[in-house]
Amino acid sequence: MLTSNIEADTSAASITTDGLLRQFGSLTALDRVSVALPRGGVVGLLGPNGSGKSTLIRILLGLIPPTSGRATVLGHSTTNPARYAHDVGALIEAPSFVPGLSARKNLLSLARLRGLPSTRVAE
Repeated sequence: MLTSNIEADTSAASITTDGLLRQFGSLTALDRVSVALPRGGVVGLLGPNGSGKSTLIRILLGLIPPTSGRATVLGHSTTNPARYAHDVGALIEAPSFVPGLSARKNLLSLARLRGLPSTRVAE
């Protein structure tokens, strides 16, 4: 489980999280993570399997929502990843569906990330 509370100047941050919590049923993957990562900085996420690293990246990419809390990437809320998706890139393990989400919810999150209407999922 990833936990953090790093204080920094958020006005110059490329990524911010505030009280980010993500639960999958009874499992807490992220526990109130609050960070501000500076623009132009290099950051590594280190930890054992299951500690929440990939979950954090998925939230930052807008692939899954947090259970509670807020996150921004390049000044944009992760609730609207289409506003910053063209400026970021990531490869999280092998490309696959997000565990714990139905096939429909996985496709809806991918459609949202690409700025496609949810009606395309039914196609």
